[in-house]
Amino acid sequence: MQVKRLFVIITVLFSLLFPNFVQAQRSKVVSIRDANLASAIREEIGDSITTHTLLNLTRLEVPNRGITDLTGLQHAHKLRELDLGGEHIEGKGFVNSNKVSNFSPLTGLTNLKTLNLTYCSLSDVSFLTKLTQLRTLWLSNNPISDLSPLAGLTQLRSLYLFSTSVSEVSLISGLTQLTGLGISGDSLSDVSPLAKLTQLRTLLLSNNPISDLSPLAKLTQLTRLALGNNAILDISPLSNLTQLTRLYLWGNSISDISPLSGLRQLTALGLSDNDILDVSPLVGLDLKGTQWNSTGLYIESNPLSYASINTHIPAMQAKGIKVRYDLDLAKITGPWLWMIAPTQPWQGGARSINVDSLAAASSGAVTESGVAANGAKNGDTVGNYIWSLGRIAGFGGNNINDLLNSIGMAKGDINDHSSYALITLESATVQSGVTMKVGSDDAIKVWLNGEVVHNRPVDRGANDFQDNFTVDLEKGDNLLLVKVSERDGSWSMFVGIEADVNAVYKRPPDDVVSADVNGDGVVNIQDLVLVSSNFGQTGQNSADVNGDGVVNISDLVLVAGAFGEGAAAAPTLHPSDLEGLTAAEVQDLLTQARQMALTDPAYLRGIAVLEQLLTLLLPKETALLANYPNPFNPETWIPYQLEKPAEVTLRIYSVTGALVRTLALGHQPAGMYHNRSRAAYWDGRNSVGEHVASGVYFYTLTAGDFTATQKLLIRK
Repeated sequence: MQVKRLFVIITVLFSLLFPNFVQAQRSKVVSIRDANLASAIREEIGDSITTHTLLNLTRLEVPNRGITDLTGLQHAHKLRELDLGGEHIEGKGFVNSNKVSNFSPLTGLTNLKTLNLTYCSLSDVSFLTKLTQLRTLWLSNNPISDLSPLAGLTQLRSLYLFSTSVSEVSLISGLTQLTGLGISGDSLSDVSPLAKLTQLRTLLLSNNPISDLSPLAKLTQLTRLALGNNAILDISPLSNLTQLTRLYLWGNSISDISPLSGLRQLTALGLSDNDILDVSPLVGLDLKGTQWNSTGLYIESNPLSYASINTHIPAMQAKGIKVRYDLDLAKITGPWLWMIAPTQPWQGGARSINVDSLAAASSGAVTESGVAANGAKNGDTVGNYIWSLGRIAGFGGNNINDLLNSIGMAKGDINDHSSYALITLESATVQSGVTMKVGSDDAIKVWLNGEVVHNRPVDRGANDFQDNFTVDLEKGDNLLLVKVSERDGSWSMFVGIEADVNAVYKRPPDDVVSADVNGDGVVNIQDLVLVSSNFGQTGQNSADVNGDGVVNISDLVLVAGAFGEGAAAAPTLHPSDLEGLTAAEVQDLLTQARQMALTDPAYLRGIAVLEQLLTLLLPKETALLANYPNPFNPETWIPYQLEKPAEVTLRIYSVTGALVRTLALGHQPAGMYHNRSRAAYWDGRNSVGEHVASGVYFYTLTAGDFTATQKLLIRK
């Protein structure tokens, strides 16, 4: 017994004095199946790979090493940093030859602080649930969509999920220790769960369909924010993020950057490829760049105003700020109002630049000179096309074709057509002799305020400005129309002006006054009746709406097309508004209007209104209605309506059934016979002209195969 006790004491003392020797004796050789992994481990801990020596492995960086099996790595219990991700190769970008399918050996490595698994073809990250000591996790470029396994990793400080399929981030809203977060992949639109992550200093959310930034307003600790290539219009929620030093908003639809004026800590700002005209809100910022890049402001591919290019940017440059912008004259990208019209086959380009393709497509109802002088309305038609708004790119040799495809006006490559682009140049003052620059593929013609200011009948290609000429701008609105006629191949247009203007589409005012024939401030049935009653009149006449010297069906259709315009306009038509018109009259007017075969939008609207009137005037069923007044003395009116034309007879009977009077109304067209001018009339007399006695009588209407009876009362 004493010998055994002595042995135990000696063993304990030996293990205390020589711990490494004891552990080495207990250590087991670990089999690392993957030769590439084994080689990498030996580079870190030596040739011997045992359960003991693997405890010396605290860091392992093996990106793109051809590893397929992690078996054996589960014994590296003290591993703190592991990199199995991709590697950047010059000329190839990021690649990763590691093709691991089973990551279960990592589940017990609970001392891991940093883990990089980029480009690993991961879709399921459930093996990470126990790695609760993780501080930095890279999972970019994997088809990951479910983040629920990460919900318990509350010690995370940095999480990067670029180029993934993540669309829902509520499951990581509890990771409140995060200071850095990156997510991209064209899937994330709702960022409201991120509002809880108030410790964030870096937030990278580029390449997503995000439009609402209001949830980010509370992230006041942010110093770096990237929101490039999203769907952002309004950046006002960023105005309180006063700690920001770097902000990237390229590739959105931002026009107003005034919310950035108070971000005084900004040193680097990316605003390229937006809709920005005015950069004056940035003049007070000290955009000195970063230690890696001295350019402080990127603002290329924006429709910068004359003042921005010639006043505000030079003011920033004078303070030593480096600005990247389009040095050439900015292109007017719009949105313009667009229309296209076909030319004769094989006659596009130079051969058609002086041919009025609008007139040809509309049978003369719409002309180039008319549009150049008066503008056009978004939604109106010319031939088979609709005037539509669209923004054209300021670069590329086929930007018209690209635009037409993007707004749905055309599909694929379009040949032998002329395009028309309309915009208004707002000028605060008269500006004389300013330079306008244009480029075109093929021929180009330019009107300003109704006058031709440039005409280049040539077949050519273009991806920038080619022609210079001078124009005079009036104070206020200046209407600019640009026609580009294309033969085949590419189709492009570039327009710029060296003047302080604001380019915007403005809808021309509706001509209400001329259609308001009776001058009561609203266009309605009364105006229509006045025009109809003046048919054939010549000379000066308020009913001559189109001013061609004669009142005819054209004037009536224009008045119908203006229905509802004016201060007291009603939004819809009602049968009660139709006093003075019959279905037969409207049908006759419609027949005349359709024979005109006009395609002008104003006439088409008028025909549509006449069709609506006819529908209202044509009842859905034949009916006999109650007479009025009732009781009566000595006369009454008996209203009815006909679904279809019929021979109409009205008979009056006494209470005994004796026939008192027959009113043969004759053949009547379909329509409403409700008002006194159209309803059946009975003067209270019998068939021999004598006044009938007081009392109850019955009246029966017969119309074709329809018969109905009502009761009336004479009271004397």
